[in-house]
Amino acid sequence: MARDKTRVFQMKQFSVSHALSSNKVGVDGVLIGAWTTIPDICHRVLDVGCGCGLISLMLAQRIPDAEILGIDIEPLAVKEAISNCANSPWTDRLDIQEISIDTIYERFNGISDKSDVERFDLIISNPPFFNTGIDPSTCRTLARHVGSLSPDKLIMVADKMLSDHGRLSFITVAEDFERLCDLASHNNLRLLESMYVRGNPERPLKRVMMTFIKKGSANDNVPAQESGILTIEDKPGTYSEEYKQLCAPFYLKL
Repeated sequence: MARDKTRVFQMKQFSVSHALSSNKVGVDGVLIGAWTTIPDICHRVLDVGCGCGLISLMLAQRIPDAEILGIDIEPLAVKEAISNCANSPWTDRLDIQEISIDTIYERFNGISDKSDVERFDLIISNPPFFNTGIDPSTCRTLARHVGSLSPDKLIMVADKMLSDHGRLSFITVAEDFERLCDLASHNNLRLLESMYVRGNPERPLKRVMMTFIKKGSANDNVPAQESGILTIEDKPGTYSEEYKQLCAPFYLKL
């Protein structure tokens, strides 16, 4: 999907402007928003690094009764996400805040698992994944540079923040799959399902979508699903049937 930095993306049930946010509307965000399996009980959702609000809006469409909190540390992204959500049919269930994942985590750190604090049933993110050591001097670079938010950070804070039946779901680079599974195992999480992504049958695996649950949780007896492969295009310019089926609830032309 080509990105136009100035236009408004018109989806089937909502529209998204991304002129201000560094995290533009793109395939990665649409994929994780559409692919993630919603828990049977899902009242509270946290969209980490929400950017222009794309994933928050997708989940508001998918989960009729959920309250969704989108957070980002980029002021212009927060401003734009607030506007996008206010113009949606679900404005009463969407809350966008300029706040970091560390600040949210501090609300739960040190609190007993049996406390009445309302944890999240789903934490979802399209996080930065480049860790090159460069100075992220531009907004677009910042959106893809590992800093205060990364797949690693999400894994390390999820245990305290998830409800007993909660899930953590994100998209990242394919080569990090094994390393992140190992990190999750050391942070009281285990892999529930995953899906590799490639552009077409001739291209290498580029991304992987991963969902984790807490060890010893209500759903810990559910076996992990074997990783599959999602191919976006059968050939250049022709979307695969699996990609069209996944994104059909959102894209106007599918």
